[in-house]
Amino acid sequence: MKRVSLGLVSLVLGLLLTAQALHLVPDRDGAVIEKRVAVCEALAIECSLAAQREDPRGMEAFVRSVARRHPDVLSAAVRDRDGRLVVDVGGHERQWAGFDGPHSTPTHMTVPVVRNDRPWGRVEVCFRPLPYSESGWQYVGGSLFPTTRIVLAESSGA
Repeated sequence: MKRVSLGLVSLVLGLLLTAQALHLVPDRDGAVIEKRVAVCEALAIECSLAAQREDPRGMEAFVRSVARRHPDVLSAAVRDRDGRLVVDVGGHERQWAGFDGPHSTPTHMTVPVVRNDRPWGRVEVCFRPLPYSESGWQYVGGSLFPTTRIVLAESSGA
């Protein structure tokens, strides 16, 4: 009986690994992150064009429009080379507070803005946490071997 169980487990794991290798198992989080990257890149391209034209109003209008249409955007901003806010949508300073990392994360993304092939500034976008982390459930192990666990929210002392 143990050998049969072990054989079945090995068969299922082999099928899962093969499906993952062939990209047959969907990666929801990866798809969400790819969309977020595309939004940030589009913002950076448009802001670079606006910086080239010296059009801060056009830059702000575009950033506001994208932030309003994308449901996961909490805030967005454009900073110049000196770190001053040129565009601020959604109380960005408050949303961005505490993020000092040089690399983007799934919730805090930054993309450079260039003008005349030189660094001009950067676009910063703060997104909602990935969908699974807002509910009380979280998948551990990625899309290959998701294990469900309950995430307990910290309660503030009242």
